[in-house]
Amino acid sequence: MMAPNLIFLPCTLCDARVWRPVVDALSTEYPCAAAEYGDQDSIGTMASTILASFSAPLVPVGLSMGGIVALEMWRQAPDRITAIGLCGTNPSADTAARKSARALQLAVAQADGLQALAEQRLAPAYFTACGERLAQLTPIVAGMACDAGLARFEAQSAALTTRADSWPTLPTITVPVLVLYGTKDKICLPQEQQRMATLIPQVSLHAISQAGHLAPLEQPASTVTLMRAWLDKIGIPAFKKPQDQ
Repeated sequence: MMAPNLIFLPCTLCDARVWRPVVDALSTEYPCAAAEYGDQDSIGTMASTILASFSAPLVPVGLSMGGIVALEMWRQAPDRITAIGLCGTNPSADTAARKSARALQLAVAQADGLQALAEQRLAPAYFTACGERLAQLTPIVAGMACDAGLARFEAQSAALTTRADSWPTLPTITVPVLVLYGTKDKICLPQEQQRMATLIPQVSLHAISQAGHLAPLEQPASTVTLMRAWLDKIGIPAFKKPQDQ
């Protein structure tokens, strides 16, 4: 079996850095790449651009908004998808509460800047860590947000506002799916991840303890361990096993 490309998809206001510890660990065993969205303002365009940028077969692995993009990739080109990884993903269409929360975040970013938004609101909501560990993670989140810029934040907010309802898509997925979630995720709640798993035919569901919304960044070792085990379970060939390194 040809090893597929593992394509890691970031969440809102994030880039490859949110997946970097995981990609660094897995890239010695599998073909890995991190995708970027630019200033695209629709989930459909994000998905089609990524599909056009990489050759099949593909395993999209998405975090939060990245998971929404991964599900759209399945809808657009199921024949090119070998498996799907979903981490802290919300498959619902947008809601009034979510729109209101994003509008507030945009207002804070416009008034006080993305640095302040990331440090004061995003990082505390994203992580369960506190003290020194939170102090290590917060600059990463702030750096990604500031590098993304306000225009990209506005575009991604628009994309989330118009996203499709993916709940009906879940039972149609005919490839293996990994559902990962942080046990302390306050944004995409654990019970919603568990509900997703009941609807996906070939699912592996795993909780990452002591992790919030950005579990791959907060608990990369656990994320890597679970992903390795899943890839091995579903028969994705590694070109170099960890014990051989």
